Order: sequence, then structure tokens, then C-alpha cells
Amino acid sequence: MKKLCAAFVTLLLALPAFGQQATIVNGKAASMDNFSFKWENDTFAGTDKWYTNGLEFNWTLADVRTWDTPTDSEAWAQGNFSSKLPDWAQFLVSTLPFSEDYDNNQYRVGFSFGQNMYTPANIRIAAPQPNDRPWAGWLYLAPSFIVQGENRMDVFELSFGVVGSWSGAEATQKFIHDDILHTTQPMGWSNQLANEFAFNLSWQRYWRYQLTDEISKTFGADFVGNAGFTAGNVYVYGNAGFMFRAGYNIPHDYGTSLIRPAGTYGNPVNNSDPRLADSLDFSIYGFAGTQQYIMGRNIFLQGNTFANSASIGMKNWVGDFSMGIGATTGPFMCNFTMNWRSNEFDGESGGQWFGSLNMSVLF
Repeated sequence: MKKLCAAFVTLLLALPAFGQQATIVNGKAASMDNFSFKWENDTFAGTDKWYTNGLEFNWTLADVRTWDTPTDSEAWAQGNFSSKLPDWAQFLVSTLPFSEDYDNNQYRVGFSFGQNMYTPANIRIAAPQPNDRPWAGWLYLAPSFIVQGENRMDVFELSFGVVGSWSGAEATQKFIHDDILHTTQPMGWSNQLANEFAFNLSWQRYWRYQLTDEISKTFGADFVGNAGFTAGNVYVYGNAGFMFRAGYNIPHDYGTSLIRPAGTYGNPVNNSDPRLADSLDFSIYGFAGTQQYIMGRNIFLQGNTFANSASIGMKNWVGDFSMGIGATTGPFMCNFTMNWRSNEFDGESGGQWFGSLNMSVLF
């Protein structure tokens, strides 16, 4: 698998082949893979409409420079070691944009696989509902490349997949309603968007600020800001936002975002992260934040790019406002978020609440 990932990195970073040897600071943090699962659903808010379900699995691999480094070496145990990648590969990552602090940065590859589901407010109606949002699903795969330092991170992502019946959203919702919840059967999927291959290119920059002198082993607080853009036939938007965290033994990371292009998954930035402690450690904390979007396109509201389909007028400014609680024990992390999203389309009233559950493990 990591040979395939190395090929992906090479394709992304096709540059001349020269080299350098480097010492990787915070090597223990850099050498950890991270697997995470996100589930978002409006059932947490007692509704069944609009953005009604999102699932995403993510695997973020260790720093590419650690893949050929013996994990039992004394240097690794101390958290600092020299990269064993060939010189030409060293050059690729060291000459990337935004790579000024080469030794202290981590260079990671990630893969996400997910499905989003959207319905009108009344799922019992089989006929078209032109005054509500269309029925739609989105199934995607999203490889990403991450340049992560202790105080700044850049995420580059390409997401591609299918919109329409090929997304499997209809089958997923009917299975959940029939076989798990034993509740109302959704009736209107015959009106969903037409099948369309879809993609997004995304970039996000994150800034991390420690607001207290020490955030491990005591009460502490930090602040994570971000800004970026996404462009494709699924979404076109620019966004900016922030998250504030406070609590005991806060993880040393950029937090975990809602499901969105070029999001965050809690990859540790240094060896002081409580999930990397030699003995079992824990943390508990609260967080709150917002994301603001200037929208240029949303296929799930405006309809198919190349075919006639259901559509509705889109709001050009959309805001998310979130709060939640998180905890870690050993290598495991769990976060729960309640999010309110402002009106996304014409005729929507009151915005929408939904919950988001994120679980991850370092290994």
C-alpha cells in the first residue's frame, strides 16, 4: 500500500531529482498513521431532512520520510531521526511550496472515502418538490497531501466520485430506515439528480496558536484558524473560520473538522501529544468555532452541470456555528459536535442543526 502511496506522492511532486539528508524533529508524532471515522446526521437534532447523513473514513499515513526508517531504532525512540528516503525523494518534499521549515514539518498522504445524502424536508412525497432542495447523493474518494508544522498546516486535496443514483445514497437511506430504524420509507428518490462524474480541487491553510504556556498535563487553551478554497463541478467556494479549544491535556493537533474538503483529522504535530505518552494518558476538552462560506456553486442545490435536473436558488453566504466536547485515552480520540448551518437555499427557514461524531486511532 505504501508503495502505491509513494507513487501518488511522486505524481504530485514531479520535480527534478537532487537530494539532501535531513533530521526529522518530532519523529514519534511524524511516524504515526491515523485512521478516523466521521458520521454526521440530523437525527441528533431530531429531524430527517436536507443534509441528512454524511459518512467518511480517512486514513492519513505517517510522514513520507519515515516509511523506510526502522521503527525500533534508538533515534526513533527519542523522537528524532534521519530520514532514510532516497535523496531525490528528499528533494521533492523539501522544495514544495510552504516548506520553509523542512526539518520541523511533516509531509503526509491521506485518503478519504465518503458519502453525503440530501433530501427535501418531507420524504413521504413521491412527486417532485420544486420549492425544496433536491434529492441528491455524493460518493467520493479524496487523496490529499499535507504539509504540517507545529503552527501552520497546508492541505491539498483532490476529491472525485459520482453524483446521482450511482452514489448509492438511495440504497443507504432505505436500508437505514427499513432495517435499522424501522421508520418512514423515503419516497422521492426517483427525483434525484442525474448521474454525473464530479470532482473538487481544494486547498486549506490552518494556523495554530497556543494561548497558554502549557497545554499538556494541566488546563490549557488553543486557537486554530483556517482559510482556503474549493473549485470543481461539485462546489465552488472560498471559506474561512476558526476553532477555540479549552480543557485538560489538549491534544497537540489542528482539531477535527466537520466533513468538508481538505478538512482536519487530528494528526499530532509533536511528541508532546497525550496520545503519544509512554504510559496511558487522557484528555478532555470543549471547543467552539465557526466556518463562513462564500458560495459560487453547489451542485446539490443548483442541480446537474450538464443535464436538466431539479434545482433551487442558492444562498451565496452560508455559515456553520459549532460547539462540542472531545476526549482522548491512549491512542484513541472521540469528538462530538453539534452544528447549526445557516440557510443554504431560497425558501429555507431557520437553518439546520445536525450532529457530528468523530472517532480516530493512532497506530
